[in-house]
Amino acid sequence: MNQIYFLAAIMNYADKLIISTNIFVFLRCKSAFLKKVTHFR
Repeated sequence: MNQIYFLAAIMNYADKLIISTNIFVFLRCKSAFLKKVTHFR
């Protein structure tokens, strides 16, 4: 029974880690895109 809770905790932590990583990558891409757009003007 403890293994199930342990796996659930790991999955939950992995989900949070993936979400935060995606947000970080998205913000970096967005800032790079904005730099390119302002550079073209």
